[in-house]
Amino acid sequence: MDKNLQSRPYIGAAAARKRPSVAFAVQAPPPKRRLFDTFLAVFLTLTAAPLVASDWHEHADIARTAEASAAGRLPPANGRRAVRAGRIDSRLRLPRCAVPLTAEVPGSLTRTRRVTVTVRCPGSPSWRIHVPVSITEIGMVVVATTGRQRGEIVRPSDLALEERDLGLLRQGYSTEIDAVAGQKLRRTVEPGQVLAPKLLMTDPVVKRGQRVTLTAGHGVMRVRMAGLALADGIEGQRIPVRNLSSSREIEGVVRSAQTVEVLLR
Repeated sequence: MDKNLQSRPYIGAAAARKRPSVAFAVQAPPPKRRLFDTFLAVFLTLTAAPLVASDWHEHADIARTAEASAAGRLPPANGRRAVRAGRIDSRLRLPRCAVPLTAEVPGSLTRTRRVTVTVRCPGSPSWRIHVPVSITEIGMVVVATTGRQRGEIVRPSDLALEERDLGLLRQGYSTEIDAVAGQKLRRTVEPGQVLAPKLLMTDPVVKRGQRVTLTAGHGVMRVRMAGLALADGIEGQRIPVRNLSSSREIEGVVRSAQTVEVLLR
């Protein structure tokens, strides 16, 4: 037998079919090249970022448009008012609008605390987004300073003006002590309780569903229009009314059995 064959180790069929593994040695770039590559990457990042950001419309502008649109539809404030747009998802990317944004507010905002405003880009490409807006109004309202029983007459000394979140007062409220004093209580009240109209027994001078004259203006410059009372009201009380010419729901102060004054900004 050939000595060369005898000296060779036996390689099985399975082992022969295996592909040998190969390791490659990668040489690191020289220090100067590494420094150049780092500088180039930083330069490209700083110069490219503003260009990319400029392609998208700023969320802050969308929020301001939604807030301004909602605020413009609200009746005159009876205290401190805050109108704030909700957070827009930071991952949302909308093409920059080349023309001013427009906004649409659905329905009436007379007694709401939240509303969804649709903000649109009327340009090309056009897009729209629904933005939630919260409305908070803090004002002075009439509250009881002492506990009083049902059937008792409310005296001025039993009343005071305190700040409340008006959006939470679903049963209504009064802003003038003189409008509440002298009325009889329908129910027992506790100290600090807001004197809602339904707690008082005075007959309303304006009734729900009644046609009234809406007035607005200053001094001798006043405008009169036909309206419809949407709630009962006593003199000096704020109630919702509907302008029959525009069908818009607004708020006004009862001045007499036939007249409701719409307060202008």
